[in-house]
Amino acid sequence: PLTTNIKIDVSGSQPTPGSPEIYAGSNLYIYRKNSNNTSDIHIRLYENGRNPSTGGRWILTSTPYPNLNTTAVNLDLTYNPNNNRANSCSSLDHSFQGDVSMSTLNVNNLDITNTLTTKVLEVNSGLLGAQDSFKVDSTNNSAIFNAPVNLKRDTIANMSSQLSNYSMGIANNIGTTVASQQIDGIIWKPSVGGSITSRILTNEQYMHLYSRDLAGDSQYGGLTGFQKGSPITFSGYSYFPYSNTFAPAASYARLGLMPTSSSTAHTVDRPITSFLHLMKKIWITGVYINTPFCPRSGQTGNIFQWGANAYVDLEIRSGTGASDYDKVYRIGNPFSGTAQSYFFPSSTSITDSSGGVRVTFPADEWKFVDAGTNMNDIVRLNFFIGNANTNSVFIINESTDGARDAEIDGYITYVQENPLAT
Repeated sequence: PLTTNIKIDVSGSQPTPGSPEIYAGSNLYIYRKNSNNTSDIHIRLYENGRNPSTGGRWILTSTPYPNLNTTAVNLDLTYNPNNNRANSCSSLDHSFQGDVSMSTLNVNNLDITNTLTTKVLEVNSGLLGAQDSFKVDSTNNSAIFNAPVNLKRDTIANMSSQLSNYSMGIANNIGTTVASQQIDGIIWKPSVGGSITSRILTNEQYMHLYSRDLAGDSQYGGLTGFQKGSPITFSGYSYFPYSNTFAPAASYARLGLMPTSSSTAHTVDRPITSFLHLMKKIWITGVYINTPFCPRSGQTGNIFQWGANAYVDLEIRSGTGASDYDKVYRIGNPFSGTAQSYFFPSSTSITDSSGGVRVTFPADEWKFVDAGTNMNDIVRLNFFIGNANTNSVFIINESTDGARDAEIDGYITYVQENPLAT
């Protein structure tokens, strides 16, 4: 085996800060591992400029062993460099086996070729009895944090592409394009249904949405500004016509949230008379409506019949102004533009899960509604009628089991801000 270590032992008086006496000579120790084979130790001696009168000059000779495998090591034998009372070394490989304790360790430009492996990694203040700020223990596969954790924060698109599987971060552009009303949210990549997908962690909630009688008066959820014509019959069902003879070219009907109590003078609730207002800001994530007492999805007996250029948009408030509404679904017969459905796509039975109008919004298109907004001024049906009297909207005028066929029920899904208590 080759030489494994060397030691230079300085003899003579022990050096002191005031009198570093290190001139009495030194001993050179050469270490090698145990070996069953007898072999020589070969030493090269270098000395330049020695006075011939004191013993002559050492001569550099060739190495007796060809191709001797050596490691270049530069040792600074100057005592107490930089007043640190020790010798310094450079380009020297160090191997630590066992526990190593250092009060201060500064490492610059550290390169690890493969993997740094440790069973326990701990970080604390260094004080006696101090709690760990961070600890990873492989024996029980756990990580302990006693300090705030700063997660990566970026746009939804960037976070979705940059997060690795099962990791977590913060998305910073959640909400509608109302730039001043966006929120941050936790985004992570779990396995859902066997595939990895990006998800937002939010406190999503549901709220009941309804109109007790769309063909009723505006104070009960009917069309504002419209007057009804005399009932007419389509395929054996009675309908109220709404046209330019009785109304302007456009009008809307509010859909109520959180049912109010019935008035003693009327048999239906008054969804738009609510004095309930939002306590906190909310972001609507989706909407679903259906016609529970009009389970007819085709033309015959459907809740709507359409003349030319007549249609209705399902709209959701989005912003801070009274006119800030976004169209999310269109039903009817527009002269131009696209309708998602000609008639209301009602479920045909209680077990039919495919019917109804259901719309979900991607996180960056959630609809912002400000605190203080009347809860019954958030979702509406906005009707549009052409200029001719024949371009009418027809709403069913029938009752089933004492309930109006023109009733609409549903819900919105939403998230809200959750400030800490102050």
